[in-house]
Amino acid sequence: MPKKKKIIIAICVAAAAILIIFFVVRNAPLQPVLADSSVETTTLSGTTLADTVDVKGTVQSSKDVKVYSQLPTFTVKTVNVQVGDKVTEGETLCLLNTDSLEKQIEQSQATIDASQTSSGQSIKSNRIKYEADTANLANGQNTSVNTTKAAMDAAKYSLDQSIIKYNVAKEALTKAQTALDTAKTGGDPTEIATAQTAYDAAVQAEATANSVASAANKAYENANIQYQAALNAANQQITADRQALNASQSGANTNAQQAALDNLKLQLAQSTITSPMSGTVIAVNAVEGASSTGVLFIIADTEKLQIETIINEADVNKVALGMHSKIETDGTGADVYDGILRSIEPASINAVDLLSGAAQNSDINVKFKALIDVTSAETRLKIGMKARIKIILDQKENVLAVPLDALVTNAKGDKVVYAIVKDAQGKATFQEIPVISGMATDYYVEVSGKGLQQGMQIVSKPKTVKSLKLPS
Repeated sequence: MPKKKKIIIAICVAAAAILIIFFVVRNAPLQPVLADSSVETTTLSGTTLADTVDVKGTVQSSKDVKVYSQLPTFTVKTVNVQVGDKVTEGETLCLLNTDSLEKQIEQSQATIDASQTSSGQSIKSNRIKYEADTANLANGQNTSVNTTKAAMDAAKYSLDQSIIKYNVAKEALTKAQTALDTAKTGGDPTEIATAQTAYDAAVQAEATANSVASAANKAYENANIQYQAALNAANQQITADRQALNASQSGANTNAQQAALDNLKLQLAQSTITSPMSGTVIAVNAVEGASSTGVLFIIADTEKLQIETIINEADVNKVALGMHSKIETDGTGADVYDGILRSIEPASINAVDLLSGAAQNSDINVKFKALIDVTSAETRLKIGMKARIKIILDQKENVLAVPLDALVTNAKGDKVVYAIVKDAQGKATFQEIPVISGMATDYYVEVSGKGLQQGMQIVSKPKTVKSLKLPS
């Protein structure tokens, strides 16, 4: 082949190669091979984004009571509980020393009995009945009251269950209505007929559940009326017993003595210190042999915990009652418990100082007390633990998100992220992907776009990558 012809062919091949390279480079979505030795990346995956207000607080009981003695001059005889014990309402916590009191009662009773020779038997029988009826009611042994109370509790349980079923039926009706509306929009007769049948069934179910709930409510009201009637009847019987006892004593001239005796018996009853509520003993100050003054016990409801916290002025109008929260403590490790924001005080902690001018407004960090109910059924939380709480303002599930610094604006003004991919030769390259940003938190931002795929390696801080040449 002539040399000149070879040269011409070589020039044509080179020109063709240049054109091919030009078009490949012009249309490739990938930027040049990485020149940077180290690029920080994050793996793109579905995640949960939550916009939160972070606060701290102390775990406490939703209800606690301090137990005192009504006989502070008496000494403690026995202490029946210790810190951590579970107690029920009415359970004995401690007994006071009543040796001298019992002797006084015995002597007073003997004096009264001796002075009532003529009507002693009548007085005695009336007293026995009065005391028996009174004790039965006080100790929960009145059969009529107990029976009607049990019936009322059963009716209340039935009512609660019927309300739950009604709410389920009501929700099902709402869904059936939505399905019917959707079917009608589509216009398919078969779908409309099916949706109509489901809707009619849901209407009937809701009506039936409503009827059942109404009947249960009526049954509960009737049971409550019967319970109150039994309670009133028991109290009326005690009143009648007392009146009969008074009448039998009127001729014996022992009224003053009887009053003194009744007072002694009341003191005897008060010498048994009982728990006013069911809960856990969190403090025991009663000491055997010591006086019964001051707070003897503290009983707390440890099953229903809450957290007292402080919300800063900048955040107080971001949150709202009923918002869900996530709770953690050092003492419970990786456990995360659920909570609900129950209350926020309407005035700040230092509102009085601010309103009175006692402090300069600019010098005060305005804060508001708030309470968060712990709603998790079982927790390892204990009263006094320091908690970290995230009050959830907004939350999205299974969205693609990248670090805030990963989202940048390119030279055209478009929001983009950069993924590290491999070209046809297997070399790592940057791929610019236009995205639309969504919900943002303190650290991450939601992104969406056609070019995004789970598992992509996204550049975490593209502005630090010199080869990308991003605008500052």
